[in-house]
Amino acid sequence: MDTETREYLPVSAVAEVLFCPRNFYYRAVEGAEETNHHMLEGRFQDERRNERRTRSDDGRVQTRQVFLSSDSLGLRGVLEVLEATDGEMYPVEFKKGSADHRLHDDVQVCLQGLLLEETTGREVAYGYVYYVASAERRQVLFDESLRETALQALAAARAIREAGEPPPLSSVPEAKCKGCALAERCMPEESAFLTGAQAAPRRPTPGSNLGRTLYLDIPGAALRKRQGRLIIEADGQMIKDVPLSAVDQVVIGQAASLSSAALSVLSDLGIPLYLMEHGRVRSWLQPNWNKNVPLRRAQFRFVESESQSLAVAREIVRGKILNQRTFLQRGNRERKIDLIQSVVERLEGLAAAAKEAEDKESLRGLEGLAGRLYFSGFAKLLRPGEGFDFASRNRRPPRDPINALLSYAYSLLTKDCINAIIRAGLDPYLGLYHCERYGRPALALDLMEEFRAIVADSVVLNVVNRGIIKESDFEPVFDGIQLKEGGRKRFFGAYQTRIREEAVHPVFGYRANYLRLMEIQARYLGKVMQGEWPQYDAFRAR
Repeated sequence: MDTETREYLPVSAVAEVLFCPRNFYYRAVEGAEETNHHMLEGRFQDERRNERRTRSDDGRVQTRQVFLSSDSLGLRGVLEVLEATDGEMYPVEFKKGSADHRLHDDVQVCLQGLLLEETTGREVAYGYVYYVASAERRQVLFDESLRETALQALAAARAIREAGEPPPLSSVPEAKCKGCALAERCMPEESAFLTGAQAAPRRPTPGSNLGRTLYLDIPGAALRKRQGRLIIEADGQMIKDVPLSAVDQVVIGQAASLSSAALSVLSDLGIPLYLMEHGRVRSWLQPNWNKNVPLRRAQFRFVESESQSLAVAREIVRGKILNQRTFLQRGNRERKIDLIQSVVERLEGLAAAAKEAEDKESLRGLEGLAGRLYFSGFAKLLRPGEGFDFASRNRRPPRDPINALLSYAYSLLTKDCINAIIRAGLDPYLGLYHCERYGRPALALDLMEEFRAIVADSVVLNVVNRGIIKESDFEPVFDGIQLKEGGRKRFFGAYQTRIREEAVHPVFGYRANYLRLMEIQARYLGKVMQGEWPQYDAFRAR
């Protein structure tokens, strides 16, 4: 292969094959960049060491950050330290933990030695691993056995790379999964549960996306960066001062200005920004479009398969109808309204019919009928005498307060489903059930069907029946109606409260908040598309 087009594997990634083959796959093939506190601490230590390019101590000359590559091996790497003494040169690799013998550490420094040999044309007989926590360094001899192991690891890494699919979970010792930065993506316990290899998975640790949203809905306001903080200013006054570490996304609901420094830091930290207009998502700025090409290829193949996409579409619609049924049942526990009970019974039959639908057109017919029945029951759950009459669903634009609230809630839900899908590495525009249209996030609309009633409709019912939103919070616009600024702010707060509430996942049995459940469902779908999990199961509320 031409050296200009050959792919060079990084030394650090190759060493990961011995630690966890799936870790290598996710980082080297899918481009995963997730980190944990161990990785961040090691990175900070590297940065402090690299402040000095060279250092001389006790006759040893150290040069930091030496970039090397090998055409024959198809390998590249960075020597943290290239040390020279008494006419010999050798690599020194730093690890943040305490001294211990780890094969993947030895292989990593050995591969660095092979790079050094090819670059200098001289034999490199050994290297060192320095352990920061115990302030010890261990010599690693590059004997024939270790060299062979290192080359085998390189061959295994290249084979995984060329296969383009995750290695089986059976190749990973269970102990390697605890505390892994890639657990959200890999989902090892869930995979083992679905294959019958273990009991129900443990409750997952909080995800990296905690749903902490900076909401800006003040006309003419400005968003700026000041040191490690985001500042909102309006009319020359500071309105809000928020540390960047406490922001997971930014939502702008009115015309506002953003400084280039604010946009730059949002991009650097991977914080998405959503622009909303008249209660709908107008556009968004996604800092890093996911680099997971293999998953998106699998998504395209899956969507092109009529049988596979229909199977998931059936489950999506079935899940939506069952959640509508559950929502009405919850609301009718004390009211005991006969009409709602009748709707609940009919929805159960429609959910069963959706499971057997012959094509997507039939599914859309069943979904439409279920929607009309559901909203007839939903109307009965609204507290009478509040000035909120609701006959049926209308939109573009909504012509009454309830429809305006529903449209706004669905826009917020769309935003969060888009974010969940992108975090999972999928393309939000390529859907399985909703029709493809230019600029339409069809897969996000697919995913949100499972959460419409339980999340969005629940918020609408809550803010109306509890008097959080009143008739005076609306204003006419064109031939429709919309929330005023104060009403939008209160509704957004109620929505944020809802998505942080927890529910039980119907398959895995653990509790997670709704925001995390959306991401779990997006990753669930991705693993089905890649053939790693057998079938898709929609989120169904208990």
